[in-house]
Amino acid sequence: MTRRGAAPGRAIEGFETKAHLCSPSRHTAFSMAPASRKQNDSPRKDPAMPIEALCGIQLALYAAGWGLAAWLIVEERPAMLHWMTYAALQAGSVVLALPALSAGTAPPVAALLASVLGFAAAVRGLDVFVSGRARHDRWGMALLLSMGAGIAAVAWLGQGPAARSRWEGVPYSLGLSLMLLSYAALSWQPLRRSHRAWTTAVLLAPLWSTALLGLLSLWSRTELNDADLQAMRAAARTPNAVLTMVMSGVFNIAFLVLLVGRLLTRLREGARVDHLTGVLNRRAIEERLEAAWEQHRRTGCGLAIAMMDLDHFKRINDLQGHEAGDRALALAGETLREQLRPYDSVGRWGGEEFLLIWLGPSAEGVQRSCERLREVLALR
Repeated sequence: MTRRGAAPGRAIEGFETKAHLCSPSRHTAFSMAPASRKQNDSPRKDPAMPIEALCGIQLALYAAGWGLAAWLIVEERPAMLHWMTYAALQAGSVVLALPALSAGTAPPVAALLASVLGFAAAVRGLDVFVSGRARHDRWGMALLLSMGAGIAAVAWLGQGPAARSRWEGVPYSLGLSLMLLSYAALSWQPLRRSHRAWTTAVLLAPLWSTALLGLLSLWSRTELNDADLQAMRAAARTPNAVLTMVMSGVFNIAFLVLLVGRLLTRLREGARVDHLTGVLNRRAIEERLEAAWEQHRRTGCGLAIAMMDLDHFKRINDLQGHEAGDRALALAGETLREQLRPYDSVGRWGGEEFLLIWLGPSAEGVQRSCERLREVLALR
């Protein structure tokens, strides 16, 4: 500002002098302050978690769950320990492959081997679950050795990183698909003994679908050039991670359904079976008798009923004690179960009395069967 009446030139000169007296450093600090405040006010951005890390976390949780279940349910511990190993190895495979996937390259050999061993543990656990023991270890070991030899040969003989990246997955995909398909076929009949055909197909669907995806992945390795293969890997990273999460969930849900189904079957059988003799209890044999009578009345099929008891059972209890009597009842129940046909019924009516039911026999056949049971029990 200038005083009223001052010359214009004097005003301009005063303005210039005042500007000249301002410190350049102070002027610089004043001009930078707003920018500094703007940077401090902006939100800090953390690096996003790779989606493959979520797969690893999911699989690690599955492994922890199967470990807890194996600790709690002793009867099915061998199978559940196999499934825990499957989930743990798959989680390890994801961790090993994460740097390569982030860089857009093929997973390392260690990640492929961990994945193969994980699936081998899964199908071996299925074999133990449905058969009570591992029946096909030689076949599984031959597949594992073949896959390992193929992966090692590609890693050793591959001409450059691009060739190894392309062909290392071929023995992995082929071997894994063959393993899953073969174990699905081998598990069909054991599962059919306790499940319907469509239920068995649904339970084995994860094995078949994963094997099919493994075979389809061979097309990209054999038909695409290196640039297209690299671009496809980068574009398919998120879909592959989501597919892995879905398939691992389906695998573990299928195993869980098998486990829960078996536990429920045991509960139902425990409520219908006499724990001492192993035959049907009083309530269950009465229900079977009503069903057999209804079938006989509706269709006219033959029906025979017999009541039997153990001679001198009270003397056994009095002279040798109740433990000897319990052993005699258990032996009688085992003998009756072994001698009767699968579609005949036997149950403990009370004490040392047993009720037997035959469907569709002749009178002579029932008499022969009763006489055979009497002779076998006498020899025991």
